[in-house]
Formats: sequence, C-alpha cells, structure tokens
Amino acid sequence: MSVKAILMDYTDTVIEQAGPEIEEMIFRVASRSDFPSAREALGYWFTNLSRMEREARGDLFVSEDEICLRLLGLCRDEHGLVDSHEELHALNQGLWRNGPLYGDVGPFFEKCPLPVYIITNNGAEYVEENLSRKGISPAGVVSAEEVRAYKPYPEIFMRALERAGLTAEEVIHVGDSLDSDVLGAKNVGIEPILVDRAGKYSDTEVRRVGNLAGVLDYI
Repeated sequence: MSVKAILMDYTDTVIEQAGPEIEEMIFRVASRSDFPSAREALGYWFTNLSRMEREARGDLFVSEDEICLRLLGLCRDEHGLVDSHEELHALNQGLWRNGPLYGDVGPFFEKCPLPVYIITNNGAEYVEENLSRKGISPAGVVSAEEVRAYKPYPEIFMRALERAGLTAEEVIHVGDSLDSDVLGAKNVGIEPILVDRAGKYSDTEVRRVGNLAGVLDYI
C-alpha cells in the first residue's frame, strides 16, 4: 500500500533546541544552583522530563507547561536553584514558540507531495505559532494535550491517523528519537523513519536518513 501522508515529530526534528531563550535558561539554571556544569543540568532536566511525561497519562495528565514548572521545583528542592520560576518558564516557552528550523525543513515542505501532520508533546498553540511565522504549513498539528498522553503512548499516534483519515499502513512517521518516535510508531503499526543528522545511530536496523530530503526517497 502506498504512503498517503507523513506524521512528523516537532522538537529536534523540525526545530532545533537552540536560540537565545533556551541558552539563557540553561545558563541560569546551571549557574544559580549546585549543578557542576550546564551539561549535568541538562542531563538532569531531560531525565526527569522523560519520567514525568511517561507518568502523565489520562487522569494523571499534566501539560508541558506544568511539567516545566515541576522540573524547576525539583531543581530548587534537589539542587538549590535560586531564580524566578516564572521567568525561566517563559524562556522555555520561547523555545517552543521561536525555535529555529533545521535547514532542510523548508525545502522538504516545498518538495513533499504528501500532507504532513506534526505530532508533538508540546502545546499545539506554540507549534502552530512558530511554524506559521516561518512559513511552514502542515496539514495539521496533533498534541499530547489533545489526547492526554505523551509519545510513545499510542493515543497521540492514533489521533493523528484519525485526523488524517488513514490507516497505520498508509503513513510513515519521521522523528529523531528511538524511544518516543520509533518505538511509539512501531507499537501502533506505523513504519518509522529515524532522522539521524549527527550520525549517532549507524548500528540501528531502523530506516534511517541523514536529513529530511532522504525521506522523499521512501514516498
């Protein structure tokens, strides 16, 4: 069966985790706490972010905004962070709203003949605002808040299929994470394609591309 649509991750696939807001946030968290380095602070942040996302499902669901505030509370309680949580939260929102596109994103959207649906753990309003400002028009945005479950749980993938009006066999999912993107897609029968711009996963058996242009070869 031919591919009729593409599902695509947002952070680290469409946008980079870069920019002045996130750089300032990382600097402030690392310098105003007892983390020995920014790298240690980042590792702590993402380890706990992943844990909190996996715990947030159904009646226990909380938004990424709430998770951010809880993470800042952990940094305060466990690492002595002294800073304004509201200001740091706003800086994190700045990444979701303003994160720069990877250079291959614009050309991919221009050349791709199929509808592309963004499925994201971030709030849809942030994603839509950022992409609209940058001239990127996906067929739709499906967020974790909509289904009260984060990737790799199946709810978000199934809602994207529902939105597209297609079956799992009629789409592919493109993302940068083996855990949330590849595993999540596989668990609902969707063929995953791993975007590996840095060449970190040469030993994986998953379909892998070095940039989004490579995705076009599979459709």
